[in-house]
Amino acid sequence: MNLSTMFGRAGRALAAAATLAATLPAGAGGEVWDHDNGPFFGSMQGLAFGPAICPGAGGPTSLLLAAVDSGVWAGCGGKLPWRSLGAVIWAASVATDPVHPARLYVAGNSLARGTGFLRSSDGGNSWQLPEAGLPFAYYNVVKVDPARPSSVLVGGVGGVFRSADRGATWAPTDGLPAGEYIASLALHGARPGLAFAAGSAGVYRSLDSGRHWARLDVPGSGYSSSVALHATRHATTVFATIDGAVWLSSDRGASWSPAGSFGLPAGWADQVAVDPSAHSPAIVYARLFDFAAGRWTVQRSADGGGTWQAVGPTLADNQWMKFIAVDPRQPSRLYATTALSGLLASDDSGQTWQVSGRRMSGVVARVAVAPSAPSVVYAASYNSGPFRSRDGGRSWTPINRGLGFSDWGYEVELQSLAVDPRDAATVYVGSCCGVFGSNDGGETWTPRNDGHLDWRPTVQALAVDPNAPATLYAGTLWGTVFKTTDARTWVWSGNGLVGSHVYAIAVDPQHPGTVYASLYDGFEGPPDTRVGHGVFKSTDGGANWLPASQGLGNLLVRTLAVDPLDGTTVYAGTHGAGVFKSVDGGASWVAAGAGAGSVVAALAIEPNVPGTLYAATYDAGVFRSTDAGRSWTALNRGLDVPTTSAQSLSLDPTRPGHLFLATFMDGVAVLRPHAPWR
Repeated sequence: MNLSTMFGRAGRALAAAATLAATLPAGAGGEVWDHDNGPFFGSMQGLAFGPAICPGAGGPTSLLLAAVDSGVWAGCGGKLPWRSLGAVIWAASVATDPVHPARLYVAGNSLARGTGFLRSSDGGNSWQLPEAGLPFAYYNVVKVDPARPSSVLVGGVGGVFRSADRGATWAPTDGLPAGEYIASLALHGARPGLAFAAGSAGVYRSLDSGRHWARLDVPGSGYSSSVALHATRHATTVFATIDGAVWLSSDRGASWSPAGSFGLPAGWADQVAVDPSAHSPAIVYARLFDFAAGRWTVQRSADGGGTWQAVGPTLADNQWMKFIAVDPRQPSRLYATTALSGLLASDDSGQTWQVSGRRMSGVVARVAVAPSAPSVVYAASYNSGPFRSRDGGRSWTPINRGLGFSDWGYEVELQSLAVDPRDAATVYVGSCCGVFGSNDGGETWTPRNDGHLDWRPTVQALAVDPNAPATLYAGTLWGTVFKTTDARTWVWSGNGLVGSHVYAIAVDPQHPGTVYASLYDGFEGPPDTRVGHGVFKSTDGGANWLPASQGLGNLLVRTLAVDPLDGTTVYAGTHGAGVFKSVDGGASWVAAGAGAGSVVAALAIEPNVPGTLYAATYDAGVFRSTDAGRSWTALNRGLDVPTTSAQSLSLDPTRPGHLFLATFMDGVAVLRPHAPWR
């Protein structure tokens, strides 16, 4: 089957996004969002190979299906542009039916759709939820049984679940301990029923296509992050990473021996991949973090794991390699996924590498314009670091020196972003691990967690006082609000607050010391246990807080904005109930006019155009109001709604209508005003 044939049968899914965008109604003035400029990074979590064929310099290669934090993407390893297949899910793994190539499956976690699994019967043109039996959880891997393609397995939090009807209905499997987390699955194509699972408590084997599992006797603690099979006509070898080392079994897991260590640097092996050709002995690859070099590497063994050789690629110190895969149609072609460089490919079994397919957009969590120099824009991804544009979003540069894996030994996941209103080179990010700051435009980052923030909590909200830019407020998980007056040393500032977690903080630019914060308890899930505690207000710079939620009830307030022209007017974006407005400084709230979506991710107010504000939503795109929230007009031309799924919004304070939107799968989209719109 060739590529055009597959996509004809699949409903031409690769063109769906462009077609849909062209048919959406224009907003007022006919503005069109530009979302083709990045930042391009794509945090790929996994790869699968489709039945379609792509042209290749060294022979035909397989169509690639990439599981990315921004959904499922398809491409030819850089030979053709990557195209999003529109699944609104934080994708960890993707699989395709070997008999019916238009059937796709993706595992991960979609808070928007309340599922950890989606399926498509038309090549990604549309996606369906499972019908029954699969709990809402994070699933790390999905596999289709090559001998029985109607049988599908997913593994993750809660063990392994099995479907016998192509992902429609599901049932739990037996034999795994309660709470087991499954990281990897491997199914034997030539021996129906034989399957292996790698998990937090061991390696498991099934003889009946995953219905029942038995724990194998493996060395050490048993923690296994990866399992792979190599089969010849007469033998099957199981390879697994166990406690960071490569082990193998030649008797289907009954006994295990360590792989050879000659040529293998001291490090932590996190994944093993096998050349599917019937070589004897097997050709094996290991993704390993080299302790001495301080970076991820690919190691190759041509003798079944006896001896090893490093085969690159050479990554920067701040790069995380996430996954490796061997093309089954052209086994000398090897892929490695990274957080920043995108997909790397080798056509000679890892001897040389090239970047393959940069133009893929991962989830951009936050975007912020530098008010003092609006051509400077910053963007933050959850796990690929921050980016900077110096040309108004037309091009982007990664700026994560000081935030990478080699700096801290883990990914610094970014949650919030703030720019000094007077100095475009001074920028802050809130992360999984406290606050980091840069005074050179993001070229270097240093932790800013002295004082009460030295325990480095997750910082979900950051706000800079526009009247005193060295004063910042940080909203955290578990610790409520902290404040610094020197951009480094923090004190707890949560007296009077109710709730453990902070969604949003907003500072009144007209009244120094007046600050608003929204709080909640619980977690987004799965399952979703959040309970909103509304909005709180401080008039003494965060020293004391009082409730300011009359009319909001227990709504979850995700974002807050204070009118820069009238500090008594405050807007709140809620989860499920749209936009609310207060005209008395938060003393009371009423629902603003309908028509601005229901799940509001961000609000932005024009500083020089009274009554004009914008609402960016997860579910319905972007809206503008020119009458202080009484009515709204959609601004969605050029956006693939709802799959764009807005995450954050910022505006150029010098040009009305010039907006920057952080999206789920379209990078930073920019709306540039070309004509008067009022």
